[in-house]
Amino acid sequence: TAGSFGFSVLLLALAPVHEARLAGVILVGVGASFTLFAANANSLVQLAAPDHLRGRLVSLHLFAFVGLAPIGSLLSGSLVEVGGTRLAFVVAGSVGLAATAFAVAGSRSGRQASRPGAASLAPLERGKAG
Repeated sequence: TAGSFGFSVLLLALAPVHEARLAGVILVGVGASFTLFAANANSLVQLAAPDHLRGRLVSLHLFAFVGLAPIGSLLSGSLVEVGGTRLAFVVAGSVGLAATAFAVAGSRSGRQASRPGAASLAPLERGKAG
């Protein structure tokens, strides 16, 4: 979450920058955030996958992560043609923040549903007792 959030915020911070040195400093942060996100995403996929499906899930993860990059590049290039690099960075950062917020909300609701006293598990517990 920190890598994804940092990557998105730094892309938004990079959008209005016109000075090369400042852009370089921000891009170092973008690269570090991207590396943090990519490493953690890969680790989570591998740790969550059952042993017999790990290779298949990692290949799907890599397809989504690397294989779909040309489509993102086409979209990014279209945004640059329409509104310049500022528009492309703003859209990329905004979509990243929205995806991060969606993931955080989903993980919180998943944690609440998996708690032993959660309301969604109450019927299961009653069924076991009866």
